[in-house]
Amino acid sequence: MHNELFRRPTIVARYCEGPYAEARESFLKQARAKGYAPLTLERMARALLLAAHATHLNGGQISSEHLKTTLANCMRRQSGSLPSVRTVK
Repeated sequence: MHNELFRRPTIVARYCEGPYAEARESFLKQARAKGYAPLTLERMARALLLAAHATHLNGGQISSEHLKTTLANCMRRQSGSLPSVRTVK
């Protein structure tokens, strides 16, 4: 699935080698089957990878508040602005 969303081999490798790769890929396949657009799937993949890394670094468990904060901080660093409330929900 990741090789369908991303073209560069290094990016595909990052997604395929990240924590919980099988679960993330399964989720994306289900979202694609429900009709989500490719750009939305790419955004989901990014968020899932961030969440997977945060969860992995916390021993496989993370509170929803800690995850929201982690995702918001990552998105802020990438875009230079705060994500919308709906994005981090």
